[in-house]
Amino acid sequence: MTVGRIDLHTHSDFSDGDLAPRDLVRTAARMGLVALSITDHDTLDGTDQALAAGEEFSIGVIPGVELSVDHEDGS
Repeated sequence: MTVGRIDLHTHSDFSDGDLAPRDLVRTAARMGLVALSITDHDTLDGTDQALAAGEEFSIGVIPGVELSVDHEDGS
């Protein structure tokens, strides 16, 4: 088992982040993270790019999504 730092809540430019999924994964690897999850808002569009980058940069990628919901009391 690999022990190290992870980030389970990141956003790519498919959502409100600044980096493309590949660049986000590369940056996380350079920072020494062993895994991250890209949890863009309401989309999984960057998942394939992120998973490929995880293989390329030897870092675990956990697919995720942050869902928007509406409720009578607000969103």
